[in-house]
Amino acid sequence: MLDEYPRGIECLAKDIPGKPYKERWELYVKGIEIANCFTETGDSEAVKRYFASQAMKKTLSLVPHRIDPDYSAVFENFPPCSGVAIGFDRLAMVLLGLDDIRDVITFPFGSFPLP
Repeated sequence: MLDEYPRGIECLAKDIPGKPYKERWELYVKGIEIANCFTETGDSEAVKRYFASQAMKKTLSLVPHRIDPDYSAVFENFPPCSGVAIGFDRLAMVLLGLDDIRDVITFPFGSFPLP
């Protein structure tokens, strides 16, 4: 398990008071990331900065994306919460002892012709 991510890695995880880290951790099994977890920030200004930064990065790569001003307003009185993203395909791969993720996903890239 890896925990306490550096604040310099952009994400919406809550800062750890008094430390240069965020409340974020990842679970690994046999060297494969199975879950990505973090405590959500309740700081609406941090959320606005995050999405502005993401929009700027997308602009630099010439992919236009609009920031929905109503979305960041949701975070004004956001209750404490956390999120977990589990990679079920990765978990199945580890549990079945497989080495190739294409053996567990329904439509592996290249399994059907593209137009």
